[in-house]
Amino acid sequence: MALGLCWTRSTTRQHSDQAVEVFVMLSGFVIALMLSNEGEPYDRYIFRRFMRLYPLFLIALVYGMMTGHLYGSVFGSPLGFGTSEQVSKHARRT
Repeated sequence: MALGLCWTRSTTRQHSDQAVEVFVMLSGFVIALMLSNEGEPYDRYIFRRFMRLYPLFLIALVYGMMTGHLYGSVFGSPLGFGTSEQVSKHARRT
């Protein structure tokens, strides 16, 4: 079991681009199969999917904006540019 987990972790790190490609292909087959079996129009499927995901996205976005000051010192500014001191230090190093 442990050997399998170690192999999976190292393989995933080395071939993560292939894992994403396989996921996209499988998702395409699953969506096509679902739409052909249920007979649901594609535009309705997209609308339902959007309405399922968008509220959670908005909650996460608002939460991230409200808590950005808590992790800004760890990851830099919420926009990813860092403070002016961090930018100037990085410019001097390069």
